[in-house]
Amino acid sequence: MDNIHRTLSLVDAYAAENGVTPAWVVRKATGNPYLYDRLLKRAAQTDADLGKILALIEREATASQRAPSQTEPQGNASGTKRNDRVKRQQPKSEGTP
Repeated sequence: MDNIHRTLSLVDAYAAENGVTPAWVVRKATGNPYLYDRLLKRAAQTDADLGKILALIEREATASQRAPSQTEPQGNASGTKRNDRVKRQQPKSEGTP
């Protein structure tokens, strides 16, 4: 994501030095009059999404230090796991109806 922020900073600086808008620079380069605004929104949304992901990782890391892992299957009251109780069907041999 640093790449898009770095590029947008370069576009902003170039536009300021040349007395044009950043949208003009991007439009001139790509032919897309809406791309600059979309890039700004995309960068902001990606930053927000990355923040949520990092917050979840931090919460999970903190929770895993306090409690047993929730990713491991937990046994029921009898101490067995659901998969232990499910009988697997054996394939029928060709001679058996």
